Amino acid sequence: MKQLWHSLNMGLLCPVYLFYGQERLLLAEAVDKVCQIALPQKDEWSRQSFDGEQTGPEEIVDAANDVAFFGGKRVIIVKGVPWLGKKGGEGQEAALQVLLRYIADPNPASILILIAGDTVDKRRKLVTAIAKSGRVVEFPLQKAGERVKWLGDYCKRQGKTAERAALEYVSLHCAGGLQQLQLEGQKLLLYAADQPKITLAMAEETVSRSALAGAFDLSDAVAARQPAAARRIYRQMLQQGQAEQVILATLANHYRNILAVQDLLHQGKTVPDAAGILSIHPFVAEKCAAAAKRYSQKQLLKALDLLLAADIGQKTGQTNLRETLETALIRCCY
Repeated sequence: MKQLWHSLNMGLLCPVYLFYGQERLLLAEAVDKVCQIALPQKDEWSRQSFDGEQTGPEEIVDAANDVAFFGGKRVIIVKGVPWLGKKGGEGQEAALQVLLRYIADPNPASILILIAGDTVDKRRKLVTAIAKSGRVVEFPLQKAGERVKWLGDYCKRQGKTAERAALEYVSLHCAGGLQQLQLEGQKLLLYAADQPKITLAMAEETVSRSALAGAFDLSDAVAARQPAAARRIYRQMLQQGQAEQVILATLANHYRNILAVQDLLHQGKTVPDAAGILSIHPFVAEKCAAAAKRYSQKQLLKALDLLLAADIGQKTGQTNLRETLETALIRCCY
């Protein structure tokens, strides 16, 4: 992906692109960048889009072989290409040969952009042909540090600076891709409209809380031996629409992280060391380190055993998870 942006920033284009991956916001930005370079006058007549599920390879090749009415480049965008998965293209071998021939000798006056789903089968002839004549680019979900940097850059483009802690908090509580992160960023920018800088307190006030945030609160209540508080937080999470299965999985993972961080700290490692070794967000590592001071190893193992029993009970149909998980949380307090 870095090579793609490097070439685009230099104004260099390939005749054929294949874009795929889970990070659809960056993918869309790449498509827009290609169009900006190829069509500097924003000539919409020279930009044509197709639905790959509804359009055959022959029609796409015909469009790519056309010339622009006023000269210059044309951009052909095909969304939802169905021929690149493990079973893609079945029964369309003859039609795909037309596309393969075009890719081997593309029209220099056209830019063809094929957009696939989250994954492609790199063994397919179509993929290898595009890699040879053009560029195949995956847009994977961004890592924690990349997400924080992206959000910081986004805020700067809107004329705002933000505390690093605020950016990390927003990133941590927004699962999935950058589109959700952008939505939360927009809410935060509106909230901080009259303020010179976005702070952690602002982020905590405005950003939608995730199951992980609830897990932090639950583990804090359990560590403080406050069963009533643990039950209240758990029920609030359910009322907010969080599924008990997600709460169980998130809480169990959080306790495992606390146990692992506790062990690493006892070995003399630092919190940043633990974050790197366990591949967890630095903010999560800090929360785990704080919790590790309030728990004994015995208490952590007991909590994990109780959560495991709740999981087994619901999977075997012996217990109701919603009720069993609440009981497990209360028992963890004693």
